[in-house]
This record gives sequence, structure tokens and C-alpha cells, in this order.
Amino acid sequence: IEAAPSGIVIADALGRIEWINPAFTAITGYDLQAVAGHTSSILKSGRQGPAFYAALWNTISHGQVWSGDLQNQRRDGTIYWEHMVIAPVMNPTGTIEHYVAIKQDISQQKTMEQQMARTQRLDSIGLLAGGIAHDLNNVLSPILMSMDLFKLYYTSPIDQERLEIVRKSAERGAAIVRQVLTFARGVDGERMSLRPEHLLKEVRNMLAETLPRQIEIVMSLDRDLPGITGDPTQLHQVLLNL
Repeated sequence: IEAAPSGIVIADALGRIEWINPAFTAITGYDLQAVAGHTSSILKSGRQGPAFYAALWNTISHGQVWSGDLQNQRRDGTIYWEHMVIAPVMNPTGTIEHYVAIKQDISQQKTMEQQMARTQRLDSIGLLAGGIAHDLNNVLSPILMSMDLFKLYYTSPIDQERLEIVRKSAERGAAIVRQVLTFARGVDGERMSLRPEHLLKEVRNMLAETLPRQIEIVMSLDRDLPGITGDPTQLHQVLLNL
């Protein structure tokens, strides 16, 4: 067990640590001298409440094996995820004499799970945004198509001015909808020739419609920006994140 890749702890019947293997030290930063005589509470991170530890102790003190994930704290103060199994060791009369805990650092696995969950949420948001954008597009299209017809019937200057305001507002709404649809499609891997100034202006316009009005976006573009080849969806996402 000294060569085991998992951290192993042997504690007495009161939970006081008597022995650890090198993997425990590698995971937590504590050597035997630092933890001998202490309980595993030395690793507490504060991320689990008293009820969690009460249920754990109740399980193992009744001779049962406990298994679960928890967040502990290393000697240097960093928090890490751990999968732990604690088993009671009983003598022939059934009295618990020791506890053996096996610990595995699963921080990387938890990070991957969180990233996957975020990706799934973004996919769901993208589908929702795409559906809403299509519905809005269906609402705006008749308005835009009707503007020229209305201008033939309402010819007074003030009516023409009002209709122009409606047309511009509808076009701005349609442009926002198109931008939402672009992002909702996700990363499709299509590469094409692009003008970077056009990408920057599209992102600027989108942010201008999204950010609070008191935030001013100022662009300064070189007149001789070269063309680029890339995925417009990916580049939109990069620019928006920046």
C-alpha cells in the first residue's frame, strides 16, 4: 500500500490518524509528522457542512463503508476534489479497531464535468436563442415588406418621416436577429475569406445594442487591414469575448 497511487490513511477507532502512505502526502502536502494524532478534519475546506460529516461518521461508526465526493484543503490552502472510501476494520468480536480511508484526487475530472455542463447549457441557450430569433424574424419580415407599400399611401412629409423611423427600427431589429442566429448556429468549422473590419463592426454593433447605453464603444481600424481566412462564427466569439 505504500506504492499505491491512491492516498491511504489508517486511523484508530476515534478517527485519529496513525499512518499514511506517500500518495496521501503527494495529494495533500501533509507528511505523517504533520497529521499523526489528528483526525481527517485537518483537511476540512469548509465546503461541506456539519450534517455532511455527521452522516459520514454515523455510517462508518455503525460498521458500514462510506463512499463519496468532497472538497478538501491541501496544506498550502488550495481546494481540491476528492473521492474517498472509508471502511471500518473490526476485530473478531465485531468491535471497530481502525478505519482505513482510500483517497483519490478527482479535481481534473470535476473540472471536465463542469466544462461539459457549461457546454450543454450553452447549447441549450443557443437552441433557445435560435428559436426566438426565427420567431422574431417572422414578426419583422411583414413590417419591412409593408413599408414601401405604406409610403405609397401616406405621402405627406410627416408620415414619410414616421414610416422611415419604423423602417429603420425594424431593420435594426432584423440585424440583431441575424446576429443572434449567427451565434446560435455554434461552431460549424466553415472557413472562408473574410474582411476583419466587417467582423469588428458587426461585433461592435451587437455590443452597442446589448451593453448599457452609457458605455461608448470606440473603434480605430487601420485602413490597410489584410483579408483573412477563418470561421466567422469562431472569430465572432473570440472578438465578443475580448
